[in-house]
Amino acid sequence: MTVVRGRIAACVLFLLVALASCNEPPPAEPTARPGVGGSAMIGGGLEDQPVEPGLGRPDHWSETYGAYMAPDFKREYLSTPEDERFDRFGLRLLDFQLREELLLEHQEDLKREEKDQYRRLPTAEACRHFIVAHVSSTSRR
Repeated sequence: MTVVRGRIAACVLFLLVALASCNEPPPAEPTARPGVGGSAMIGGGLEDQPVEPGLGRPDHWSETYGAYMAPDFKREYLSTPEDERFDRFGLRLLDFQLREELLLEHQEDLKREEKDQYRRLPTAEACRHFIVAHVSSTSRR
């Protein structure tokens, strides 16, 4: 019986030592090295963008298709309450999405300048004509 009590005492002592080691303070926070960006650089960055006074916060649509938005349209879009934006501008946003999908299908055929020119076109129909004209002229080369 003394052997059993000895084993129990040893187990209890082991558990106390193990639990005591868990009470150490947490390690200090790592310091950032010079020239290395912090965690604020990771992610979409929507929350870090400066917002013009009177304008709402950017959202998925303005971030993704902002290249297609004229400055006046973007300002009007951002000044609209977020819950009303898609109701008010949904057709234009879907037009931007259609244009971008068409561009992605033909991105290998276009140079950077041509992609910028494509994004400045006013409608999806104009973008289709641009792609047809460009792809047919590229295939002739």
